[in-house]
Amino acid sequence: MDDAQLAQVESLCETLYTGVSTATSETISREEAQSRLLSLQSSASFIPQCQYILDRSKSQYALLVASNSLTELITTHWNNFTIAQRIDIRNYVLGYLAN
Repeated sequence: MDDAQLAQVESLCETLYTGVSTATSETISREEAQSRLLSLQSSASFIPQCQYILDRSKSQYALLVASNSLTELITTHWNNFTIAQRIDIRNYVLGYLAN
């Protein structure tokens, strides 16, 4: 994920929670925004994207979506992670909460 993708996620979150599309190139509905954002919960491969959003976004809505998505991914796929991955996830979550 890069800053342009982060801005897109923040725009989708704004649309989802306020109903106002902040994207200049396209107008989307809340339902479309929700559908796109739910893709963050579709695979454990999206964990780094959720972490990127949590680490860099200033949007409260984006932080909410990323934290909910990360929680869903971790709880759904926990048994599929190796011990090392579990430790990395634990350390990330504890470090995030400490800051």
